[in-house]
Amino acid sequence: MSRQTFRDVLWYIRPTIAVVTCYAIALFISIRMSQPGVDRVDDQLAEVRQLASEFVGLQPPTPDLSPKQIVDIQIAAMADSDKKRGALQCASFASPENFAVTGPLEKFARMLDGPKFLVLSSPDLVVVGDAIFRDDKARVLVTVLEGEVTRAFVWVLAKQGKAGLLHDCWLTEGVFPLRANDRLNANEI
Repeated sequence: MSRQTFRDVLWYIRPTIAVVTCYAIALFISIRMSQPGVDRVDDQLAEVRQLASEFVGLQPPTPDLSPKQIVDIQIAAMADSDKKRGALQCASFASPENFAVTGPLEKFARMLDGPKFLVLSSPDLVVVGDAIFRDDKARVLVTVLEGEVTRAFVWVLAKQGKAGLLHDCWLTEGVFPLRANDRLNANEI
C-alpha cells in the first residue's frame, strides 16, 4: 500500500475513529465512576434519612404516600423556619439520581435557599395539582403566589423499584420551574 493510499484510507475512516474513541472514553468514565458514585450517594442518602429520623415529626418515605402528599410535605419543609429541619425533610424524599446531582446535604440546603426556590420559603398561597402518572413516573404541577409574583413548578417523581427500604416509595427526581411563556398540556407536565 502506498503512502498516499494509506493517507486516503485514514482520511476516509477518521469519523469512525473519532466516534469509537469517544465511545471508549465514555465507557471508561462510566465504568470508573458508576459503582463508587452510587455507593457514595446511597451512603449520603442513608445518612440524611438517619438524621431525619432523629428529628421529631419528620415524615420518612413510605410506600403509602402518594406523589401529591410528598410534594405537600416538601413544600411545607421549604417553608419551615428551621432550615436544617426543612432541608432534611426535603432531602429524605430525594431519589438517589436527584441526590447525586443536588447533594450532599449542605449543597442541597443551599439550593433550597437559592433564588430558584426562594418563593417557596414564605408563599401566600400554594396550589398543588393532582399527579399525572405515566408508567412509574408522576408529575405534579405546583402554582405559588407570593405578593404580586406567581410562579409554577413541576415536580417529577419516580416509584422506586429496587428491593429494600424504599421499594415502591415515590421519590422526587427533580423540580423544574416553569417560565411565564411555557405552554404545556397535561401530557407534558
